[in-house]
This record gives sequence, structure tokens and C-alpha cells, in this order.
Amino acid sequence: MKWFVVALLLVAPQALADEGSSRGVDGWGRISVYGGYRWTPNWYFTAQAAAAGFPVTQPSKGGPLGMVSFGYGAFPSFELSVDAFAAFETFSIDQYQPFYATTYGALLGPRLTKKDFFPGFTPYVGVEGGPTLALVQSSSVSNPERLLGGLAVVGGFHLMVADRWAISFDVRWIYARAVVPGISGINVGGVLFSLGVSTFFAPAPRREYEVPGFDTPSRL
Repeated sequence: MKWFVVALLLVAPQALADEGSSRGVDGWGRISVYGGYRWTPNWYFTAQAAAAGFPVTQPSKGGPLGMVSFGYGAFPSFELSVDAFAAFETFSIDQYQPFYATTYGALLGPRLTKKDFFPGFTPYVGVEGGPTLALVQSSSVSNPERLLGGLAVVGGFHLMVADRWAISFDVRWIYARAVVPGISGINVGGVLFSLGVSTFFAPAPRREYEVPGFDTPSRL
């Protein structure tokens, strides 16, 4: 959260200063494809499992994730983004078969951004929320899939490498919790680090609309 505030303070003055004189990302579309790693700290769950007599024998070392992001520049300095993601990890508890934890969903929210903060460099920060599903499974216990309300703080940047193409880096903290029956709640969000590629779609040129009859010289 501290780094999110710092990034916001860095991006906001530049973004707001140029809003009146430049279209920025207004009207631009974006598609980004990412792959990366999720780290899910679970100190509370580890302590609760030990207290219940089922110590964690192999904590999660994180796991892979994939994400597809769609963005549209609604204003010069604001982009609306929809991000679909999925992440996977494993961990083990004494007296249980190994657990497999999968988290996936879609997050929607606004981003504050500054196109060409430096030449070819576009940073962003934002807050997103949306439906998130968690499946924490083991052959030792019945645990149905849970629908959660995920909340994320996001940040990152796009680095242009061609006219419409960029290398993109995204980091986000997702708050989402599920339950391991008989033990406690468990963090199924975590910190997601992603690297990918983005393509951008320029806004359509503005058109001057002509109304028939209004451009005819008057005879009065």
C-alpha cells in the first residue's frame, strides 16, 4: 500500500497537468497478455493449523499465474480495465493429502495513467474488484469451490518497443480468503508479479457530421 501511494503521488501531478492539453489515453484500446508468479503469504493459517494439531509440513512456494487484460481510455488520464486471471499453488498439512489451490476470476476498475511519462514509458496505478473463485482441494477433505469478492491494488507500466506494441509489467495485491474445513481461513489472494506483451488500438478519428440542408446558402 505504501508503494501504491508513492506511485500515485508521482503519476497524478503529471497526468492532471496534461489532461487539458492532450488526449493522453483517451479513446485508446489495449489488450495485454501476461504470465508470472504469485506469492501467497499464509502466516496466520500456518499458526492456526499448528494450534489445531495439523502443522503445515510443506508451505506453499507460490505458483504460476496467467492473466489477460482489456483496457479502454475513458479520459486522457484514466483507463477502465477488465482483467481475467488464474493462479495455482500447492501445500501440505500433516495427516492430510496434499492440497491444490486454484484462484481465478475477473477484476474491473479504473486506472490512473500517464501516457509517455517518459518517452515510450507509460505507468499506471489503480484499484479493481470483482468476482473471484477459489478451489482449495485435497483428497482428504470435501471443500466446495467458493465465490468470493476479490479486491486488488494494481500498479505497473508499459514500455513501447514498436508503434503499437509494448512490454508490460504488472504487480498487484489481491485480497481474497477461503476456508480449509476444520482449521481456519486461508489467504487465496496474495501478490501477483506478471510480465507480458500489450498491443494498443488508436482512437478512431473524429468526424465532422453534416446535416442535409444546413450547408445550403440562404436565398433570403
